[in-house]
Amino acid sequence: MQLLVDHFVWVEGEGHGESWFELYERALANCPADERELRFWLTGRYGRLLFRAHRYAEALQQHEKALSLAHQLKQPDLLAQAHLYLGADYWQQHENGLARRQAEQALTYLAQAAAPPDKFADAWQLLGLLGDQLGDLAAGEQAYLQ
Repeated sequence: MQLLVDHFVWVEGEGHGESWFELYERALANCPADERELRFWLTGRYGRLLFRAHRYAEALQQHEKALSLAHQLKQPDLLAQAHLYLGADYWQQHENGLARRQAEQALTYLAQAAAPPDKFADAWQLLGLLGDQLGDLAAGEQAYLQ
């Protein structure tokens, strides 16, 4: 199970995420209940594979589960990641207000976690994409510059 988490960048980048769905589903079905952090990462990354396969409603469901797990774990870095997952889901669905709130929540949790500056990049990128999507190029550019 940990192997699926550790090698996700390769799995996602390979471009054949659909072939990994069954492995993630089995890993989640067999993940011990007390392994909540592992379950968080499996759930979130399975949601990313669904997102990349354009299965947005299913991705959103997985990312909502990841957020619930992150709240149980009370770890700001995991809460930030869960909000970033959801922000991307909402951005894709043009739910711009919800996407912006998710990105802002992620920034708040990253600050609480005293995360290094590079960890903030995904949240700022999401805010930049939102600015571009809304036609507010100045706001998009400002977010990208952060």
